Order: sequence, then C-alpha cells, then structure tokens
Amino acid sequence: MHRGDAVWGGLFAAGIGYELWAIRKARLDYTLSRTTRRAMFLHTRGGRLVFTAGWMWFAGWFLRHVMEFGEEGL
Repeated sequence: MHRGDAVWGGLFAAGIGYELWAIRKARLDYTLSRTTRRAMFLHTRGGRLVFTAGWMWFAGWFLRHVMEFGEEGL
C-alpha cells in the first residue's frame, strides 16, 4: 500500500465516522451535508455559484488525474 492510499483511506474513514456519529446521535444539523451547506453559504446565490464552479474544477482535475497512467503503467 502506498502512503497516499493510507491518507485517502484515513480521510474517507474519518468522514464516514463523523457522519455515522451525527446520525446515531440524531444531530442532523451536524451531518456533513448540512455542515457543507452552512460553511459554503449554499443558501445564497453567490455561495452556490462558487461551490458549483469549484466542484466542476475538482471533477475535471480528478478525471484528468485518474486518466493519467504515470510511471506505474496499467
């Protein structure tokens, strides 16, 4: 396993753990989706625009990143 795999796996596990904790405690205002909406000001038009543009940029970068084979090949 590469170090990057451990980092991504740890971040993913932390997010899942946080979400499960919030749901189990019935604190729906603390779920990741609600926290993201609150932090990114998605209740405003500007916040939605910035979030959408950022998400589209990330999706494009990630697709390009995944499609490159790098030194390891297939």
